[in-house]
Amino acid sequence: EPVHALETCETYDPINDIITVKCDTNFVKLATEINDPTKISLNNGELLLNTTISTGSYTTFSINSNENISWVKITNGNGIIIGGRTEIDGVRITSWDQINNTIVNQNKDNSIPRGYIYFQSSNGGWVNNSDIGYLGYRGEKSYARRFYENGISFYDSYDIKLSNNKFHDNYFAFYSANSYNITIDNNEYYRNILYAIDPHTNSHDFRITNNHVHNNYKFGIIFSLRCYNFLIENNTVHDNNEGKTGISYGIFASRVSENNIIRNNIIYNETIGIYISQSSNNDVYTNKISNTDTGIYVKSGIEGVSKNNNIRDNEIIKSKTNIDIVNSRGNRIINNTNSIVATMIVNFKNEEKYSIYYNYNRIKSFLNNIFGTNYSEDNTFGTNYSEDNITNKVNNSIEPGANHSEDSITLESETRKNSTVIITFDDGRNSVYEIAYPILKANNQKAVNYIIINRPDRSKNYMNWSVLYKLYNEG
Repeated sequence: EPVHALETCETYDPINDIITVKCDTNFVKLATEINDPTKISLNNGELLLNTTISTGSYTTFSINSNENISWVKITNGNGIIIGGRTEIDGVRITSWDQINNTIVNQNKDNSIPRGYIYFQSSNGGWVNNSDIGYLGYRGEKSYARRFYENGISFYDSYDIKLSNNKFHDNYFAFYSANSYNITIDNNEYYRNILYAIDPHTNSHDFRITNNHVHNNYKFGIIFSLRCYNFLIENNTVHDNNEGKTGISYGIFASRVSENNIIRNNIIYNETIGIYISQSSNNDVYTNKISNTDTGIYVKSGIEGVSKNNNIRDNEIIKSKTNIDIVNSRGNRIINNTNSIVATMIVNFKNEEKYSIYYNYNRIKSFLNNIFGTNYSEDNTFGTNYSEDNITNKVNNSIEPGANHSEDSITLESETRKNSTVIITFDDGRNSVYEIAYPILKANNQKAVNYIIINRPDRSKNYMNWSVLYKLYNEG
C-alpha cells in the first residue's frame, strides 16, 4: 500500500520505491502533494530526491529556477525517468551522499550507485542552462537496468534540445538508442568517465554543434551502430585522455554509421583526431586537426567496409600520420592541407623525397583510395601491381605547380625521380612464400618480411628457416 495518501495523478510503488506521475507537474508541486520529506524535501531552493520519479507519456515535467529550484540532489541509485515532455532550465542536478553531506564521487570500477536521468520514450522539450554532474554508474543488474543507470541516457526519444549546459563527472554524459531529432548545442562536456557524447544504436538526425568537449576519459564525440544523418559541426574537441589508457579519440564514427557530415570542427591533443570505422558515405571536411598521432583514420572491420567517404579540405598539422586508410576502398581524399595519406611523408620546405611506407595488406587500399583504380578484392598481387604500374601512378599524380593535395602534390622533378614504394609483410606466414613470392618474382619486385622469431620450425602456418634463407638469398 502507499505510505501516504497521494493525489490521483501520482501512485507509489513501495517494492521498487518509484513514484509514477500521470499529469503535468514540477518538483515544487510534487513535494507539496506527496508531503513526505523522507521521499522529497525542499529547503531554500535545494530539493533532496530520495526516491525515483517516473513521468507518463502524455505529461510535461519541469524543473527550473523559476519554480524556486536551484539544485536537485539525487540520493543512492534513485533517478528521474521522463516519459513525456521535459522542461529543465537553470538548475543544478547531481548525486548526493546524505551521510557525508556531499556529492558522490565514483570509484575505479564505476560501481558506486549514483543518481541518473533517463528519457524513456520522451518527446519534446529541452534541457537548458543547467549544470548536470556526478550521475550514473556501471550498475549490477540486467542490461536494461544498467542502461538507464548509466547517467544521462535516451531511449526511443525525440524532438529534444540540450543547450548551454555543463555535463561533467558523469559515467555517461549522453547515451542514446533508437532516438532521433535531438540537438546538442553549445554545451561543455568534461571529466566524464566513460562517454561524453555517445549516440548509439539506430539513432539518427542529430545535430551536435558548437560544443566544447575536453578532458573526458577516452572519447570525445562517438556515434556507433547504424547511426545516420548526423551533423557534427563547429565543435572544439581536445585532450580526451583523462583515463590515461594510451589512446583517445576526438570524433569517432563507428560500426555502419553512414551519411553523416563532420565539418568545421577543431580537434587537438588526441591519439586519433577523426576515426571512421566500418562506416561509409560520410562527408568529412574543413576540420582543423593538430597534435595527434593520426589526424584522420579510416578502417574497415568485421561489421563493414569503410568506403565512399569524402575526406576533403581538412587542415592537419603537427601529426605523426596525417591520414591513414586501412583495408578500405573507394574513399576520396582530396585537397587536405599539408596532408598525405597514410604514412606518406612529404616535407615541402626541405623537398625531401616522396616516400610511401606500406605493408602488403595496405597496397590495395592505397591504390584504390588515392588513384581510384578498381583492383580485385583478394589480397594477392596481380599484374596491376607491377613496379612500373605503381611507379607510373605515383609519378603521374605529382605535378609541379599544383596544390598540396593527394591528387596533385607540389614537388620538384628530382624529388619525383627519387620516389620509393616499399612493400612489407608481417609475421612470416606461409602465404608469403606460396602466394606473394611467385608474383613478386614474376614482376621483378623486392619486398621485406618481418619475422616473428619463435615461429619458424615450430608452427606449420609459418615459413621454416630453410624457406626464409632461400628468400633472403634471392634478395
